[in-house]
Amino acid sequence: MGSAHDQAKVWAQGAHDWATKFEPHFEPLWQQMLAMAGVTKGTRFFDAGCGSGGASVMAEKRGARVAGLDATPELISIAQQRMPHAPFVVGDLEEMPHDDKSFDVVFAANAVQFTYDPAQALTEIKRVLAPHGHAIVAVFTDIERNNMGTFIKALAGLLPQPPKVGPFALGKPGLLETAIEKSGLKVVRDVEVPCDFVYPDVEDFWVTFRSAGPTRTAIGNVGEERTKQAALESVKPFVKPNGSLHLKNISHVVTLEA
Repeated sequence: MGSAHDQAKVWAQGAHDWATKFEPHFEPLWQQMLAMAGVTKGTRFFDAGCGSGGASVMAEKRGARVAGLDATPELISIAQQRMPHAPFVVGDLEEMPHDDKSFDVVFAANAVQFTYDPAQALTEIKRVLAPHGHAIVAVFTDIERNNMGTFIKALAGLLPQPPKVGPFALGKPGLLETAIEKSGLKVVRDVEVPCDFVYPDVEDFWVTFRSAGPTRTAIGNVGEERTKQAALESVKPFVKPNGSLHLKNISHVVTLEA
């Protein structure tokens, strides 16, 4: 068994707020990834780790034929409500229930770093990729280069045990590259893309980040009040004079082929 069971437990509770508050912050990144992958009319598009389907909606607007997979049933339910005609399934990136060579584009935005075996997840991505198709994968760069990292570090002491995986699990130079090499995929393009998160005030930030799996784990361990206090303290350096909050982040995006 891969990471799906454990991930589903921590992402389920905040599914609605994740879909409506957090995922929209990724839309500029998704747009760039879709363009880089050449998603267009007729593309057989697979959203690996689709969450609530936000990127899939964008892909369909480009004319793609969409399918998706995520570990969390509650997020898949939202994706299915958004796109009732599309085949979204609950599953594990490390053992996907799809046929070989099924998709022209496999899209994995901030998903592979949450698997226990990234090389196996990428091997599965390679397996379902059609000849001449492309995979496009995004992970956050090193935690020290991302303002969001300050928040993640603040949560570390509130967790019941050190996390096996997380948003920065593939951030250190060489980790993603090693997993790609083990999978047999080949890098076509390798770029860094800004992925900033902007909030009108710290309360909006808290409601947004409260929905994320690591935050839910901390809340379950020490309670919401203590978690919120640590979270708001961690982002004080990024609060503007008008009370807004701007977290600058960087995504590592690679286009791959079999």
